[in-house]
Amino acid sequence: MKNCKHAMSRLLLSFFFLLPLMMGCASIQPIKSSGGLHAGVKGEKPNPDVQEADFDARMDILERKIQELQGRLEAIEHNRDVAAYRQSAASPLGMEGSSPSAQTASSPEVPGGGEFDQVKLLLDEQRFEEAVSQLQKMFQQEKNPLYLFHLAEAHFQMTEYAQAILEFEELKTKFPKFEKLPEAYLKQCEAFLKLGKPADAVLFYQQLIDDFPQSEEAKVAKNKLAALQH
Repeated sequence: MKNCKHAMSRLLLSFFFLLPLMMGCASIQPIKSSGGLHAGVKGEKPNPDVQEADFDARMDILERKIQELQGRLEAIEHNRDVAAYRQSAASPLGMEGSSPSAQTASSPEVPGGGEFDQVKLLLDEQRFEEAVSQLQKMFQQEKNPLYLFHLAEAHFQMTEYAQAILEFEELKTKFPKFEKLPEAYLKQCEAFLKLGKPADAVLFYQQLIDDFPQSEEAKVAKNKLAALQH
């Protein structure tokens, strides 16, 4: 009899202990999916993770180009040594020439209308964020290198140096005959220095000198190189 009462007591205690848990579980309702965190939200902003991934991918491409430039620089130095040796043995006359890339080709058509004038006014007033927003829209509509140049310049002024470097690089890649390329090189080098990467700046200064040896910017680059290497 005592054993039976003892068993009943244990059963009742177990029941009262499990009852709250059972009630709590019963109150939990399954969460219905709404098709994603941003589904159906008006004015949805770009995913920052996607933007960061795109930025990182572009930076990886630039890093590979820097490595390529390092190899090119070493090859150029080797070729110069070979050329100097051959020249010392030959003594040619009237062999001076200019690099085919030393001359910047035709300049793009300067955009007319009030839209670009408004952007220039924003830049003059140092309203860079507004200028960036406007320039991005304009460049999507018309692939004019002037838009991309000023976009990179605006990011530089906003101290967003990595972004400016990428945009100057895009300018050089997509518009190799743009008349402001030497200026873009200098700004790109300055951005590298701002980021504490003098070795990368040296590579791009040298590329500027090699590609546009007769430009005023090349003279500036030579002075900058001399200062960095001492």
